[in-house]
Amino acid sequence: MTSVLQVCDLTKNFPIRGSNDLVHAVTKVSLEIERGETIGLVGESGSGKTTTGRCILRLIEPSSGSIKFHGKDITKISQNTFRQYRPKMQMIFQDPYDSLNPRQVASSIIEEPLILWGERDKRKRRRRVEELANTVKMTYEMLEQYPHQMSGGEQQRVGIAKAIATDPDLLILDEPTSSLDPSAHAEIIDLLRELQKEKEYSYLFISHDLTTVRHISHRVAIMYLSRIVEIGTTSLIFKRPQHPYSRSLLSAVLYPDTKIQRPKTYKLQGEIPSPINMPKGCYLASRCPMAITPCFNSYPPMVDLGEGQFVACFRVTKVNELGEFKYGIDV
Repeated sequence: MTSVLQVCDLTKNFPIRGSNDLVHAVTKVSLEIERGETIGLVGESGSGKTTTGRCILRLIEPSSGSIKFHGKDITKISQNTFRQYRPKMQMIFQDPYDSLNPRQVASSIIEEPLILWGERDKRKRRRRVEELANTVKMTYEMLEQYPHQMSGGEQQRVGIAKAIATDPDLLILDEPTSSLDPSAHAEIIDLLRELQKEKEYSYLFISHDLTTVRHISHRVAIMYLSRIVEIGTTSLIFKRPQHPYSRSLLSAVLYPDTKIQRPKTYKLQGEIPSPINMPKGCYLASRCPMAITPCFNSYPPMVDLGEGQFVACFRVTKVNELGEFKYGIDV
């Protein structure tokens, strides 16, 4: 497979006005997305998921780290130079209505990026708009409607059509179905899967909805308080989560299918530390019943468990000189 995106030690801190303190929003996040792959990025509100996505697209500037798109480091290039990459890196937003121009009909909204990126022939633009509408399963009548005349699912179809108008390689999907009713939610997820199968789009799928993440993702990265604490294939993460935070998060999921086995209930204690005054050691240590002395003294390294699963936890230890590991938490 071909790597589309490589993120290494991405960090974003926000200064607090009138103070020397910083809000640590994203800390040393590393991930890689292959062509045609979906990585689900999950974690509770405030963990840094959306900020990570916006940094990757340079909608906000990273504090440090590197972002490579098709092997080209785009982290520090000028916005003028970065402009050539924007057609190939797009974002689909959480609230479709807020992301659409209320003064334009759907056809004009979808046509806008085609004009922006230099297509001057009106007939070609119109054909492309109709092609995109067909791709996202919009009716031609919908093309002449304003956003307020559409349902949430129809608005999101317009947003998707606009995002794929320039035939991107990477799509950042920030909670794209969270504001939709169950029927529209299922239809949009099916549409995204069909588009990926046909076009080999790469997705970073940001979501709180773990059932959807399990359905759509090839791999899952779990964030806690600005850091990725565990990453692996979807089947391994849901079947054999190893980080205490992963166990707690996944054990709280209620699946519609009662045949799906959930991890044993795992509860954390206390409050989330402040993102301004970060702990010296593991950020979960003060809440984790499994914490040991090293957890309070330094942040644990990311350990390779094999089979594509990585976890940042001192409970995972070497078994022998061959470098084999044992799992830190019994499942």
